[in-house]
Amino acid sequence: MNATQQVLEQYRALATVHRAMLARARDDDWEGVGELARRADEIRAELVRMENSGAHLREDAEPAKATLIEETLGLIAEIRSLAEPAHATRADQLANDAVRQKVKGTYGV
Repeated sequence: MNATQQVLEQYRALATVHRAMLARARDDDWEGVGELARRADEIRAELVRMENSGAHLREDAEPAKATLIEETLGLIAEIRSLAEPAHATRADQLANDAVRQKVKGTYGV
């Protein structure tokens, strides 16, 4: 597996963990959410390690990365809206086209 595949796999794993966290949050299993959050932290740390060691995406993989990041941010917003109803508006903000454009602009796609 090349560096691009490895990095994208980590982003996929991060999205998968956040989908599981959302399912637990919907079931009001906040202890389970916390356990999964620790796994998400491990994945993020691995992504940082990979980037610091020179693992870079090919340019053609940037759109996939941006899509996975957008999905993960949306999941996080939904989890927050369940944990703290005052954050419910953040889910709307993340769905906003301006935010999507910002993510796309940041990753050059």
